[in-house]
Amino acid sequence: MALSHQKLCGVSLFATAIFAQVLCSTNQLASTPFSCPFIVLANGTIKYDRPQNSEGDEEYAQEVAQQPMGTIWCLPKTYTMERPPFVGKTSLHQKLMLRFNFDIREVSEVNDGSQTIAIPMYFSVAWNEDRLWVNDSHPAWQENMTGPEQTMTEDPKLLMTEFWVPDIEIYGLEYFGSKSVLKGMSGLRIKKNKTVDYNTKVTVRFSCRMIFDDYPFDSHKCNFLVGSYYYTKDVVTCESTFDNPMENDPSRQRNLQHHIQFSDLNDDHKIIKLNSGDYMACGFQIHLRRKRSQLIFQIYLPCILFVCVSWVSFLIRPLVVPGRMALLVTLFLVLVNIFNNVRSSAPIPASTSLNAIDLYLVVSILMVFLALLEYAVVLFSINREDNFEIHRKKHCLKKAMAQNLGFEDSCSNPTKSMKEMIDEINASLIKTSPDKVLLTQDSYKLGNLSLRKFDMIALVTLPITFLLFNFGYWIHFGLLI
Repeated sequence: MALSHQKLCGVSLFATAIFAQVLCSTNQLASTPFSCPFIVLANGTIKYDRPQNSEGDEEYAQEVAQQPMGTIWCLPKTYTMERPPFVGKTSLHQKLMLRFNFDIREVSEVNDGSQTIAIPMYFSVAWNEDRLWVNDSHPAWQENMTGPEQTMTEDPKLLMTEFWVPDIEIYGLEYFGSKSVLKGMSGLRIKKNKTVDYNTKVTVRFSCRMIFDDYPFDSHKCNFLVGSYYYTKDVVTCESTFDNPMENDPSRQRNLQHHIQFSDLNDDHKIIKLNSGDYMACGFQIHLRRKRSQLIFQIYLPCILFVCVSWVSFLIRPLVVPGRMALLVTLFLVLVNIFNNVRSSAPIPASTSLNAIDLYLVVSILMVFLALLEYAVVLFSINREDNFEIHRKKHCLKKAMAQNLGFEDSCSNPTKSMKEMIDEINASLIKTSPDKVLLTQDSYKLGNLSLRKFDMIALVTLPITFLLFNFGYWIHFGLLI
């Protein structure tokens, strides 16, 4: 017992022992039902036995407190740390109030992969302990000795060894780490109004459900909830305050991929409904909004430029196959490579479904593919016209040779001889250069349209389609750089 208790009353070892022994030896305790209501501990503190509804014992306590070495505060011998303060109270409607305060230093990490948030803070919880005996007249309460006035600072180890402590739960808690330099950075304060206040510097990591359908333009609301996991809202209630110095000094927040704001909890989040009952919850709400400027300049702007460059292919003559095909295929492969890089660098939850940036990249790839498909239709039309004309002239040539007729008798071109017609056919088959092709560009048709007009229609249609998509895309997500 002597080794387990620590600073329970502010007196010295030698003076307390002598004072208690003198009281017992001189029979000054005869007016009380106990021979000696003090337990003198090895560290110089005393534990005072004050039975409930014992007026004589209370009078004696006041008398002891008026001595020069009087007690500042003390736990009665009948105090039990296994029972909460509200047990045994006469009022059935009196609740225990837990008061939380969160002094937030910064948000140190937002992990998209594990969907957790890490916050260094000063975590404080206070409650009223009516079973304490407090010497209201002691001058120590009026002095700023170990803390503010009307407050005594004690060893925080007392909280776990001598006091009843509330059953506290942080919902979604992943990690709760205390900080220490030489010893733990925590403190215990006993106030004159019998309030026990414990605070410690910790790093709290808790889970936050994030939805990445709008990635990278996603925003999230995460609730930091603290409450009792044992006592329902009918017995224990709570209130909380939080201090966020980053609002006045944003430079204190380290650079993350999100804009961060704090606000009070909504009323519908202050009650936690479980199978065992309804529990009160206190805390705050965190608003996360992903920063957008970097991705807009790294992904969106290059995609827009690549799609615009693909429209230049409509100005290139269809018969210049290498130049036009190389341009479109190169742009198509570049956009596919960007899409793969974005998917690999996105958070794991965001890469499991089609999100906002994936949608934009897919549409950009589709726009270049449509330009490539349009050119494929043009080449098909050219080849069909060439083959038709070649087969027609071959037919005329074979007919002339079989009937031993002149070429002008079998074909509708009396101005050309047989040798000239054969030379033209050979030139058409060989196609050594565009300049030697029989038909000119304007003579190719796609239905009733010339291929030149078909390219112009595509040059107007595809930009308008991409412009309408961008208008709807940016309006839907309500984006601003």
